[in-house]
Amino acid sequence: MKAWVIHPERGDLRGRLEQVMPGVKWLRWEPKYLAQPKANPSKVDSLAKTIKEYLDNLHAEGIKKVSLIRLKDDLHLAETPKMTVTRAIKKAVESTEGLWVLHGRTIWQAGPFYFGADQVIRQRSPSPLGQQL
Repeated sequence: MKAWVIHPERGDLRGRLEQVMPGVKWLRWEPKYLAQPKANPSKVDSLAKTIKEYLDNLHAEGIKKVSLIRLKDDLHLAETPKMTVTRAIKKAVESTEGLWVLHGRTIWQAGPFYFGADQVIRQRSPSPLGQQL
């Protein structure tokens, strides 16, 4: 008997089926007509590399944040499909290993500036009355 189980592989479906069907032989289905992944980098990968280089240049210039609109304008991405740009931005930010953070429609340099710690915290000087006691 042959059976094809199409399932998102969440949970332990295989384990439960093996309990009621001991000795079942599991084979991975290989698609016949779908294209296999290409060895050359995708458009998203090459665009992510370009965006990462752009962010590296901003870091070298001391720029702490950039809006996505500005990034798209600077890199001339108006004609690039929206999902390609979105995926490339996400991949580029992830590849900076925490140096840059995507927050809303802005990419921030993740450091003291992003977390608001760049402001100098001044301690109040002791009052002259406290010294007299």
